[in-house]
This record gives sequence, structure tokens and C-alpha cells, in this order.
Amino acid sequence: MKNKQIFLSFLLVVCWLLTACADASETPQVAVATETAVATPISTAPPTSTSTPTLVAPTAVAPTTVASTAVAPTAVAPTASQPANQACTDAATFITDLTVPDNTPYLPGSAFVKTWRLQNSGSCTWDGRYQLVFAGGNNLGAQADRFPLQAAVAPGEWIDLSVSFVAPTTPAAYQSDWKLQNPQGQVFGIGANANAPFWVKIVVPAAQPIQTTISGVVYQDGNENGRYDPGEMLMGSREVWLIPGTACQVRQAPLAVAYSDENGRYTLTGNYAGNFCIGLPGQSGLEDVIGTSVVAGETLVNINLKSTVPNGSISGYVWSDYCLTSENGDALGGDCVVDGNGDYHADGMIQPTESNIAGIEVLLQVGSCTNNGAVQVNAITDSTGQYSFGSLLPGTYCVSMNAASAHNAPRLLPGDWTFPARSIWYQELTLQAGANAYSVNFGWDYQLK
Repeated sequence: MKNKQIFLSFLLVVCWLLTACADASETPQVAVATETAVATPISTAPPTSTSTPTLVAPTAVAPTTVASTAVAPTAVAPTASQPANQACTDAATFITDLTVPDNTPYLPGSAFVKTWRLQNSGSCTWDGRYQLVFAGGNNLGAQADRFPLQAAVAPGEWIDLSVSFVAPTTPAAYQSDWKLQNPQGQVFGIGANANAPFWVKIVVPAAQPIQTTISGVVYQDGNENGRYDPGEMLMGSREVWLIPGTACQVRQAPLAVAYSDENGRYTLTGNYAGNFCIGLPGQSGLEDVIGTSVVAGETLVNINLKSTVPNGSISGYVWSDYCLTSENGDALGGDCVVDGNGDYHADGMIQPTESNIAGIEVLLQVGSCTNNGAVQVNAITDSTGQYSFGSLLPGTYCVSMNAASAHNAPRLLPGDWTFPARSIWYQELTLQAGANAYSVNFGWDYQLK
């Protein structure tokens, strides 16, 4: 019996050893979880009815950890065409110009403020991130090309936007275009597509010449005190020169010329600035000259010029050159001559039997008769039919008798001139110093009288 027990014990030991060897040759199976591994225990087969069961402790297996990687989300930068998280739209409507209507004129360098009134016609609220931005044209001296909005503007509301400008110095028409910009950098404006600019338009006109006026009288210095005194003789039809520079003692070509009127007064008007000489031309130079400095736009008065006391004169008669003709044109009496057409008219010569005509206006002007711009002075024939112009300086003069003038027509028409020639009513002559031209006559043939 004892031997039997020993044999059974030996047999159990051998079985245990065989089982242990089998276990050592195999890899234990492990179930892996997401983050930890858990060991699965291994147990022996159930004991037979003849043996006493013995429990075997499980072999611990170290857990295996698998790391999980968290992927960070990638941010996508918004684009101008696809603003991030923006479901609203931007648009503006122009309401009115509060200042500076289109084509307002401004002088060069003038400062001005333009104000537009715009309505938010989109669905986005404009806040301080929105800006007024320069969009083209001329910036007209604006201090910046973008300005943040100073107030929030909800859809449907309006805002007044102002920018300070300076007019350019070059004359021309100018336009400065402006739009709005949202926080995403999108630029928008007005109009059906919300892409048109609103603007300021101005005109810088060309500078107008600044007129300078110089005036005075031409007089005879009777008391020789070197200045004009009331009552002294005033000289009409005198030429007055405006000469640039300061060399007033030298006769030079004038920049402008004026003539004294019947009251002896002259006026020079033009775009004058600088140093000038104002003088009276004579045969041998300037009879009198005054140097002065002129500022553009200035008005100078009492620049009076002293004329040499002249002693020349022009005088003559207007007479009735008599020739009596019939209705058929035949000569009936008087001193008649026949012309190339077979018609008779007065002979153009003063006859002892012919009379002079009183109350006729005769005109005198300095210079050639072709100078239609010269000032004319008048004399009226006296009761003897004589006229006279005295105190004349040497020079060229034109004497005329206009039968059609308002004064003469009632006294002369119908009729025709016979002297100096038929249908000639003017005479040009040159007067020497101290000379007296006393035979400058005009003959008039009354017709049908």
C-alpha cells in the first residue's frame, strides 16, 4: 500500500513537470484594449474523481499600452471672395452730396471739405472695422487714402462721410473716386452691382489776368510849378506811352498806348506789373515822363503829364459851293463844272459870291486818318463859317467833316462834298512846330435846295 502511494506521488510529479514544460513552450495569449492590455488567466483541466484538486495561481502578464494621437484641426484662412463666417452682403446707396456739387470751381490751393450721405443698403452692419477708401482719380491732397468709419450703421440706416481736400495748383478738371471696404478687405461701392465709386468733382480755372489801371491827365503847366492845378489847360488827343523798365530818359518802344480824351484824361488798363515809364512822346523824345513801380491789380491815379505849351493851329472854313441845276440836270447858274457822266456840280473853289456855313461840326484827331481808334475833338464853325483848333503840337493830324453825323445831317443833307474832292470829307496834314495851317477848308454843294 505504501509503495502504491509512492508510485502515485511520483506519477503526479511527472505530470506536473510535463505540464510545466508544455506551458513554457507557448506564448501566453493577451487581449489588447485601446489603452491597456488585460491578461487572460490559464487554468488546469478538472481533476479526476480519484485525485484531490489543486489550484494553480495564474501567471501575471505586464499590460501593453497603445498611445492614441489627437489630430489638431487645420484653420483655413478666409479669402476675399469667400469671407469666413460671413453670410451677409455689403452694399451702399448714394443719397446726396451735402457739400461741393459736381464741377464746383476752386482757386489753386484752396482747401475744402466734401461730405457724402450714404445708406447701408446691404445686410451687414458697418462698424469701426469698415473704412472709407480712395478708389482712383486724383486724391486731391487728402491726408490719407483710408479712413475708419466713426459710427455703426445698421442696414437701412445712413451716414455722412467727410474728407478734407486741397485744390491742385494746375488749372484743369479733377475727380477723386472713393469706395468702402469691409473687415475682410472686400471693396464695395454704390450702384446696381455695388461696385461703382462715389466721387468729388472740381474745376480749377485758369488764372484770369489781374487788371492794373493807370490814369491821369495831360495838361499845360501855365504857372510852371510842375504840377497840375485846376483851371490849367487840358490837352485832348495826346498820345501816352507805357514803357517797361527804368530808363525813362531814353525813348523806347511802348508796351501800351493810350490817348487823352476831350477832357485831357487818359487811362491805361492791362496786366501790368513791375517798373514802368509813363510818358508823352514828342518829336525829339519824351516831353514829360514819370517812372513808377506797379503791383499787379493796383490802381494808380493822378499820374499827370505835362505837355509842352504848343503854339500850332489848324483852321479853315466850311462854305456853300454853289451850282444851280434844273430837274433835268442842266446848269442854270453858279459856278458849275461837268463831270465824266455829264452831270453838273459845284467847282470846288471859293468864289466871292459864295457864302460860308455856320454851325457845322469839324473833327480833329492826332495821327493818320486811317487810325479809327484815335480820340477826336470837335470845333463848331462860327457865324462866319470858320473853325479853329489851337495850341497844337507838331505832328500829323486828321481833320474831317462828317455830313451824316447827328449834328451835321439836318444842316447839310441832301448834298455832297466838293472840296477837298467830291465825296471826300477828310484831310490829313503834318503840322510843323509853331505852324498855323489856316486853309483847311471844306466845300459843300447843296443839291435840290
